[in-house]
Amino acid sequence: MTYVMTIREETGPWFEFEDATGRSSGEGYLPFYHWVGSEKVTDLSNIPTSARQTRKGKLTDAFWVANAGLVSPRFKDLIEEIEPDTHQFFPVALKDIDGTPYPDQYFIWHVTQQVACVMFKESDNWPIGSVKYGPTVGQPIYSCHDTGLVISKSAFSHRKIFTTGAVCGGELIIPDDMVRKIKKQGIKFLRMHPVVEVDRPWLPEENCPELLAYNEEHPDQAVSFEPL
Repeated sequence: MTYVMTIREETGPWFEFEDATGRSSGEGYLPFYHWVGSEKVTDLSNIPTSARQTRKGKLTDAFWVANAGLVSPRFKDLIEEIEPDTHQFFPVALKDIDGTPYPDQYFIWHVTQQVACVMFKESDNWPIGSVKYGPTVGQPIYSCHDTGLVISKSAFSHRKIFTTGAVCGGELIIPDDMVRKIKKQGIKFLRMHPVVEVDRPWLPEENCPELLAYNEEHPDQAVSFEPL
């Protein structure tokens, strides 16, 4: 059994990167965004290395800073236990509001696996939208409620921790044994909902025919269906 997981954005603590990196756009942007998967990063020049607290709040095991999910050392160890030597963790030194360093070093967690697997028509979905601005204007956007996801079990194969792609991209999928360990260790401020798995292949012509048509009309902006 699998679950969809996200960090609760409304909870603290609140930090900003001290580096000129970590922005969502423009010069110094991060090479990945939230849970949208991408291949392993080799150029570390745009990876933030320090962050300073902007509002008082107790450190938690996972929280957002700009577009990056930061995790504590014990959460990092849990992820490595579930799926070792797969994902990337970039150390970040945290400082209190007054600049006093926190003793524990946290890590930006970069999820390096992505799979097109969401069965859109069977999931609790929103109406199909489209990109309104920029170079990919008109590209279909597929969104689903995270409480009603249906995914193809064969699509993700051996992967245990991965993000969805092409349809409902950016949802983080984790296995049930990870959920049990999270609860046992008392790691809080996460949202985790069970996902329905079906034993049928994920096919783009069934789940995103509109995106297939867009790819044919815009080969230079084509969205890949290949897993990472």
